[in-house]
Formats: sequence, C-alpha cells, structure tokens
Amino acid sequence: MGRQDEKRRMRYCRLGRTELDVSIIGFGCNQIGSGNIGYKDFGAAKDAIFQAIDEGVNYFDTADVYGDRRSEEWLGEILGSERKRTIISTKAGLTGDGGRNGHPDHLKCSLENSLRKLKTDYVDIFYLHRKDPEVPLAESLGAINELVQEGKVRFGGISQLDLEDLETVKNNSTVSCVQYCLNVFDFQTVYSVLPVIKDKKYGLLTYSPMASGWILKKKYYRLKNSKFPFLCHGYYRPEFPVYKEVCKLADECRVKINQLALNWILSHHDVDSVVLGSSSWGQLHENIKALEAEIPSELISRLNGIIQKNMFKNRPIRNIVWNIGLKAKRLLY
Repeated sequence: MGRQDEKRRMRYCRLGRTELDVSIIGFGCNQIGSGNIGYKDFGAAKDAIFQAIDEGVNYFDTADVYGDRRSEEWLGEILGSERKRTIISTKAGLTGDGGRNGHPDHLKCSLENSLRKLKTDYVDIFYLHRKDPEVPLAESLGAINELVQEGKVRFGGISQLDLEDLETVKNNSTVSCVQYCLNVFDFQTVYSVLPVIKDKKYGLLTYSPMASGWILKKKYYRLKNSKFPFLCHGYYRPEFPVYKEVCKLADECRVKINQLALNWILSHHDVDSVVLGSSSWGQLHENIKALEAEIPSELISRLNGIIQKNMFKNRPIRNIVWNIGLKAKRLLY
C-alpha cells in the first residue's frame, strides 16, 4: 500500500481495495459538538477543521452518537462546498446510552438522518459501529449493502469486530473497510485479525493512537519517577508497565512519546490511516507535526520488542489489585 509525498507533510494512501485515497491522518470528530469536553464552540470546531484541511487532512470520521449527537450536523455545516474534496465516514449501531442496535431498519433510518445532518446525498464509508448480539451480523450487513446499492453509501465497513466474527463475514462483499483501536496499550485485537485483513485486502483505519490521552497523562510521568510507585493508584493500571518502558525508550532516544507512538502505528504497513481525536486544534496540530519526526527503524524494532514482551506477561498481584479497585469503584459510584 503505497504512500505518496505531498508538498505538505501529509501523505496519502489507497484505502484497501476501495477507490479512496485517504490522508494517513484522519480527523476524529468524536469531540465535535460535545457538551462536556472538546469543541463545544462551533467557531473553534470550524477553525480546527479548516486548518486540518490546510494541513492536507481529507478524511473525517464521525458517528450518529458523537458530540452529544451534534457532530454530524456541525461537520456538515462547516464543510459546506468543501465536502466534495473530503472523505467522510459515519457509523451507526450504538445507542449512546451503552446499548446497541444493529437492526436493519435502525441502520437505514440512522443513515438517512446522518445524510440530512451532513448535508450530503452520500457518505464514503458507513460502518456498523459495533455488533449487536441480538441481531444476526448478516442482517446488519445486509442493510448496509442495500444502502450501497442505492448509492447512499460508497463502501461498507465494520468496527472493532473480533476474529471469530470477522471470519464469518470475510466473504461478504459489503465489507471493504475495518476500523480498530490500536496503540501501545491496546494492540491484541487488531494483531489477531491482521491475517484476515491482509487476505481480504480490507482498508484498515485505526483510532485512539494516544489511548484517549493516557499516553500523554502527566501523572504517569510523575508516577514513573516516584520512589514508591506501588503506593500510587495508577501503578496498578494494566498498561503502566508498558508505558514506563515506552517512556524510557523515548527519553533515551530524545523523541516525544506522541511522536514515537504515532510513527509506531504507521510502521504497520497494513494501516492506511490513523484517526486522531482531539479537543483543540493545538492538540491535533501537535500530533500532525509528529509525522515530521524521523524515527529510526531500529527504534521501532525496540518498541516492537516491548510490545511483544508485554503481550504475554502475567502480573497476578497487579491484576488482583486493579480488579479490586474496579469493583470498589462500581460499589461506591
């Protein structure tokens, strides 16, 4: 999957077997319109989107439930005539309150609402956001296929499907793209499905490269330097051992951890685009600039060694303490 250089730092990649050439960084719109964090102000969202376009970003990833259900509407309003120069994906299948709904009628209705909000007559990619255990997967994908046939969707996709389910749909022509979480803390699922992705030539888009910001948490920096880290709550987070080793590697090689984390993801040649969520343009721009960092292949190999080592490492005491903490939190709150 070749990437081509542009006058900007941005590069582009053909998305699997589709006809779409996506920027290797996508704009994650999950915080657009959010009432809690993120781009609560329409003007800030507009500035960020157009600055991202100026940087070469052409792929925008949203969903019906993002941004307190305002993300699609804001994105459509902001893009306007720029929509023709962009690639938009949206999703349906989550209810926004922890539930799932993969019923064909719901997916079709949701897509109609998305088109209205996005001010467009088609979307480039329409994902089943998550599998609904109450609805056969074939039925959900059948609805997406109908939408493709009607010209309202260019390509169908699925998000975060496990290996067993992906195996059952690998001969379904509806699926052209897949989306998975991938970062230095969360890699097991995507690693397990990579053989199928390669075999079927699916377009692979990943999200949460900074683990929802945990990779950048300043309290982790303090924790790793603490004389008594085992007395701190964060010490027992399952990903902390990986974080500590990755930080040490980044410090040793004098690179920022976000530069190392993002370039490690893009070193996977099957990854076509990384969707970056953000709560401000400054945050997004900092991660786009990470593409300029020259990360030696030897550094990526050392990071791969850390990942492989921690894939199978068992830490029973740490896991027991962490699980007790989770149960206590549920009881208290």
